[in-house]
Amino acid sequence: MFAVLGVFIDFTGEGQKCLTREHHVVHIGHELEQQWIDEAPGGLMLTEDSTKEGAAKVLVTLLAETGRLKGRKVGVLATKNGEPRVNGTILPALRRNQVATGSTAILTVTGPYSEATRSQLDAFIEKWKTDGVDTVFLSGLDVSSKSIVTQIKTAMPKALLVTDADATLQQARDEVAAGARPNPYEGMLSTTGTTLSERWAKKSPLLQQCVDIYEKASGTTVPGPEGETTDSAGKKVQTDVAVSDFCGELFMFRDIAERVGRDLTVNRWQKTVNGYGSIDLVPNPISSLCKGKYAANDAFRLVAFSSGLGTSGDWKKVTPIKDASGGQCTKSVGAG
Repeated sequence: MFAVLGVFIDFTGEGQKCLTREHHVVHIGHELEQQWIDEAPGGLMLTEDSTKEGAAKVLVTLLAETGRLKGRKVGVLATKNGEPRVNGTILPALRRNQVATGSTAILTVTGPYSEATRSQLDAFIEKWKTDGVDTVFLSGLDVSSKSIVTQIKTAMPKALLVTDADATLQQARDEVAAGARPNPYEGMLSTTGTTLSERWAKKSPLLQQCVDIYEKASGTTVPGPEGETTDSAGKKVQTDVAVSDFCGELFMFRDIAERVGRDLTVNRWQKTVNGYGSIDLVPNPISSLCKGKYAANDAFRLVAFSSGLGTSGDWKKVTPIKDASGGQCTKSVGAG
């Protein structure tokens, strides 16, 4: 086996690291953390997206630059798995931008939301109230669930919520489908590149190619964000997201492999990735790969969730998209 493409729902990263570090298999996935990538052999663990650490750092910068944290006090929430990101990225970024912080809340309860989780979070919320916290930074997809977000907003209805996981959008849209009033995600801030609606309204040639392939093979039309249906459990059937993500991973693999050439070995793959430079991807053309940078996405903008956008809700753009790569991968040395 040379490569595995797709999503591992493993918040510990052990599954992803087992593939790349133990078996030297290429993995292209989503929701990856920088620490996992750093522990893998260079160029074997890749993502079309940004890492959680990269997104968190850019998010704090954009919030500070736009004055949205001025005069605010921020409490940070994460699970034990996300604690290194909190201490190594988020809190230092907040300090650099001279943002006041309250208590950091680390949920030590593992598994699905439970009474134990509720009790632990209640204690953190009371501490935030004592500290004068009015903004809660949710770090990681595992703390942006409906149950946790609803619990926070019920106790602190005026609190501003921000998340470094733009995939939280799916949970917010599920609440739109469920008819939640008010939607606890309303106004939540995050950072992303092009929104789903934008991407679909003006498809790139790569995305159009993905859609054409799927429709020809399935004999069905891919509905855009406004045409998604809801299943019996109240969840959105997001064929558009699946086509974009999975086809994007495949095309990313294809483009790198074609540059490697016929002799597709792990060593040549690593050398090619380390000198790749700019890469045009399905979700985002502002992307790059090079030695030490294995999360391709470079496009960031501040966004806020609006349940009134379209029929399902979407991120509403707050700032223009900018290239946050700092020119790290401007030089490409090719496969060699």
